[in-house]
Amino acid sequence: MITISPFSKIVEYYNFIHDSFVSLAVLLTNCLSVFHVVKTHDHFRISETIENKRLEIKLFVQCLCTTTFLMVICSIYALIFFMGWTREIDGRLFVVFHLSWIFYHTCCPLVYLFTNEKLRLLMGTMFFCFRCD
Repeated sequence: MITISPFSKIVEYYNFIHDSFVSLAVLLTNCLSVFHVVKTHDHFRISETIENKRLEIKLFVQCLCTTTFLMVICSIYALIFFMGWTREIDGRLFVVFHLSWIFYHTCCPLVYLFTNEKLRLLMGTMFFCFRCD
């Protein structure tokens, strides 16, 4: 028979609070960032500043993609705890959750690779011996 220790309950509540807080903080940060990008979109007219703004928006898109995926994972974890399903998770679902967590940590370089043209060209040259167009 499995016994539940008081420490495990504390860890479960901590995970619930942490995942909920992370989801809300990421959502708030993304909303404020979108608001800032939209607000400052037409403020710059110098070509050098326009290029900097373009790079800033590209970086923002990279961060938005990765943090949105994090927010989805944390929301799912918090929902599972809130619904009381933590004791009923079978091995397959446990593996799916951990694979999604691992995928979150690998999606940052993938997003960067898809948004950085010079890196894409370099990778195409290195691995496939041709230029990616």
